[in-house]
Amino acid sequence: MSMDDIINRKRKGMGCMLIVPLVFACIATTTVALDRLCVDVLSWRIPVHPASRIVRQTYNFLTPNGLGQTVTTYFVEGAPREIELWFNRQIGERLRALEKEPERSFYYNISAIAKNVGLAEDGVNTQLIVIARCLSSRSE
Repeated sequence: MSMDDIINRKRKGMGCMLIVPLVFACIATTTVALDRLCVDVLSWRIPVHPASRIVRQTYNFLTPNGLGQTVTTYFVEGAPREIELWFNRQIGERLRALEKEPERSFYYNISAIAKNVGLAEDGVNTQLIVIARCLSSRSE
């Protein structure tokens, strides 16, 4: 084996030692950027009642309302029908805003929300469960 072969082998090894960390850095940066995008998108899409408080929140990736799925349970003072009407009005306002700002249609294409409204444990107030997904096709 000549000296040139040894030098070339070292260069290849050094190249791999540089490329592999760069690939991982690119993947990590992209993941964090997409997660932040999802947080921004879902904070715009999900109406939060001013009198609500979070009882429970679970998420399956980096941050709540980020990439993946987030399930948030709210306790809201008021009758379930009243809270559901408020929620639906807020969703309607966001849809109308979408007509004025078509560039936001991207928000609706990468995210989805669903809700379940019912009586809270006290039998008087409301429990609102919001399921939010961003860049996720996972259904549970």
